[in-house]
Amino acid sequence: MNDALLLQWIQQCIANERFHFNEHALTKHTVTEGFRARHAIEAIERGTIIERRDSESRCLVCGEATGLKISSDYVGDYIHCSIEWSYVDGVVSITMYRPMSSEWVNQFTRRRKRRYKPDNPGGAPLTSAIITDAARLRLLQISAAG
Repeated sequence: MNDALLLQWIQQCIANERFHFNEHALTKHTVTEGFRARHAIEAIERGTIIERRDSESRCLVCGEATGLKISSDYVGDYIHCSIEWSYVDGVVSITMYRPMSSEWVNQFTRRRKRRYKPDNPGGAPLTSAIITDAARLRLLQISAAG
């Protein structure tokens, strides 16, 4: 099933009240991040699938929700809904959170995490970077000269 059909099926489950929120979603994120379950439903109704893990029957839906307090801590008025589905039962389980600005470039793209190399003395962070051919050549020239 492609993303559009899966999203349509999830939205039908919501419309037919064949869903539930897990306890963690209702007691942690909604309280600390200032939104309600109705905001998550709105985000799913208006959303798009941004990540998918078929082997786990999970996907991540990102959508806008009206009435959220805008804060620099979060990416706009978006809510991410992690949805676990069951075709057999025709039910979806929802966990939701607001994407943090420190973890997301925008509502659709995660920031790259800093990686630590085990043999790196002092544990200084190494970041992933795209190195152009010109930069790679310059690095080779520097290392050959030195």
